[in-house]
Amino acid sequence: MELRCLSQMAVELGRKKESKRWENKADRIASLINELMWDEESGFYYHVDKKDHSFTFLDRDLKHQEIIGFLALCAGVAPPDRAERLIETLTDPDKFWRKYGVPTLSAKDSWYSPYVDYCCKWNGPVWLLWDYMVFEGLLNYGYFDLARELANKMLFAVTTQLSMNHNFWESFSPDNTVLDCPSNYIWDSIMAKLLIELYEMDN
Repeated sequence: MELRCLSQMAVELGRKKESKRWENKADRIASLINELMWDEESGFYYHVDKKDHSFTFLDRDLKHQEIIGFLALCAGVAPPDRAERLIETLTDPDKFWRKYGVPTLSAKDSWYSPYVDYCCKWNGPVWLLWDYMVFEGLLNYGYFDLARELANKMLFAVTTQLSMNHNFWESFSPDNTVLDCPSNYIWDSIMAKLLIELYEMDN
């Protein structure tokens, strides 16, 4: 995604050869993502070991369904058939389609925890910037109703906390309102951009 932005910037600056280099690099990375990180059996993108490109690292299984798997939608690199399978997983309420947004880890995973009881947790809490990228991915593939539904979940998470304690939190629980993590994080301002995009969708 960033590489294609750099390519477009080069176009605006009149650097056509440089633009082509960025575009070629973006195509190459997209190809590698689909070749190496996709698991056909489970229909999801996972981390891989950078040495042998396997789904294991130090004998540990890397096939945990995390929010990173949906970045292929945001980057626009998932073929339509794979995008459909990702959407099926995303909208499964037993996995990612939770009350207050998309968690960082599938709720079916044994490591999942909805409790935000300290900072920097990546095994369940909702991080608004990451949910926003999922929102953008849904728009990229034409899932406008689902994008709006996700936006409403994110807004519900934020407004619920604001009404309770007037805080913008580092992260939010996908399932409950009990939080104990750093508050008043500037990255929650992504909600302003989200509101603008929702307005533009309606007008």
